[in-house]
Amino acid sequence: MFREMTSDHKRFIEKNCSKIQIETYLALFVLGALALFLLIFGIIIPFALLIALGLGAALGGYLIIKKSPGELKGSEFWIKQIEEKGDEIVWVKPFKTKHTLGLVITLFEENHFQIFTKEGYRIHFKCDNDKQKVLFFDLIKTYFKEAHLGFSHDIEALYKLDKERFIENLKKKSLYTPLSSFKNL
Repeated sequence: MFREMTSDHKRFIEKNCSKIQIETYLALFVLGALALFLLIFGIIIPFALLIALGLGAALGGYLIIKKSPGELKGSEFWIKQIEEKGDEIVWVKPFKTKHTLGLVITLFEENHFQIFTKEGYRIHFKCDNDKQKVLFFDLIKTYFKEAHLGFSHDIEALYKLDKERFIENLKKKSLYTPLSSFKNL
């Protein structure tokens, strides 16, 4: 199913994806440089702790690559995925990030939505102002009508268990809430 995206939707996806992609590559670069630095000096100064820390930083970079394949794909992948395979996006997970001072005073909150595919790719979109929220909700209403909206630990466990049959498993457990059931989105 191919549905051409509006230019506003494309700009929204490009802006979010490029920011996330840059952040992910920056984290990989920093961890790689740190790992290299620690390993080299751990070998030069024969100090096992530096070598262990270097291996830990390298492992951290590896885990970022394994856990975030969708974030490394870029906006072209996500635009194509949404336009051509919108029915393969199975879950839209809302979440908030609170930034606090001393774990007491909330400085500000950020609204995010993470989308998940049957293939296991995921990416998140930051929606802090009304224009971004309207664009995102219009995007999900148009392209992934049958995706599940919401979060619980049971839902997350079902997704991790079987991504391909995620929607079917939600229906069996009576946890399925399709986007099409929300009238005020």
